[in-house]
Amino acid sequence: YYEKRALAKGGIEDYLGAVIDATRSIELNPENAISYKIRGLNFLLLKYECRTLQCRDLLKACDLGDDEACEYYSEKNCH
Repeated sequence: YYEKRALAKGGIEDYLGAVIDATRSIELNPENAISYKIRGLNFLLLKYECRTLQCRDLLKACDLGDDEACEYYSEKNCH
């Protein structure tokens, strides 16, 4: 539920709401790669100056097997 709601909130540019829902989804299932990716990308859209949060979540999603997150991680020069 929270993962889908995070996606919807990101779609209407409620990036902070998306981060909050993705975080709740991760709390309920810490192995959910998609929620880490959603949260990382929404951190990016919030334009936080510190890329640490974005990159940390994208790397975690990548480690959990999300190939798209691996691509974003590489594109954002997180390594």
